[in-house]
Amino acid sequence: MSKKAKKIIDTTVKIVWWVFLVLLIALIVCIVSAKIKGKVPKIFGYSVVVITTKSMEDTFPVGTYILIKETLPQDVQEGDIICFYSEDASIYGYPNTHRVVQVIENNGNYEYVTKGDANFVEDTVTAKGDKLIGKYVKKLDSLTWLSEAIKSEGMVFVFVGMFVATAGVIVVAMVLKQKNEDR
Repeated sequence: MSKKAKKIIDTTVKIVWWVFLVLLIALIVCIVSAKIKGKVPKIFGYSVVVITTKSMEDTFPVGTYILIKETLPQDVQEGDIICFYSEDASIYGYPNTHRVVQVIENNGNYEYVTKGDANFVEDTVTAKGDKLIGKYVKKLDSLTWLSEAIKSEGMVFVFVGMFVATAGVIVVAMVLKQKNEDR
């Protein structure tokens, strides 16, 4: 490989690395900022939410990660699964994910009667359109699996091993590069 080709590849790798790093930092800032404000992080109109109660089983078992798409209040229909900031006193301000059983529109203001799929009765407090986070898009099975794997004791060793192996490869690459430059 010529020096020019090697230099182009090295420059490209560095640029890609820095772009990735800047995007990662921006993502972290977005997530931390949303969490500080008590909100669900949103990136390009999408949010990832984890199901924390049994109210939506069998549709979503506890620990399931789902993708939510930002939605206008008027675009919600009966049967949709929505995520919203609850006004129920027991979970006030927290995200809640339930199915819409009735849409109520009053002079352009929307409210939704909701119910968890595993619950026997509808929620006593309606979800408000201005508290809507969005509509359910899909389950994120890979993220759910990864989360469960991280929680298991055996996987800690796998992740530590992967980190050590990656760090080892980086160190070896740096040493080899230095040896080549010294020649």
